[in-house]
Amino acid sequence: MSLISDKSNASKRVAYTSARSAAQRSLRQMKEQWWLNKAVELQQAADRRDIKAFNGGLRAVYGKRDSGSIPVRSLNGTTLITDRAGILNR
Repeated sequence: MSLISDKSNASKRVAYTSARSAAQRSLRQMKEQWWLNKAVELQQAADRRDIKAFNGGLRAVYGKRDSGSIPVRSLNGTTLITDRAGILNR
């Protein structure tokens, strides 16, 4: 029987709560360590003036840049314009 189906069992609730808290604490520590390592890596790349490593580190932090365009409705509102030239003209 799981905790979800037996909410009246206090020992299961305490065990579940402590396990969840430990997992969250561990995850927070891992995130903090990743951020600290990434900050040191970016600072070292900036100090070395290594633009390639610096940009790679920024890409790891911010993710890929979305270069796609969002479709725009035509003036009459019926069709979507998806080509870049059409969007700029609109």
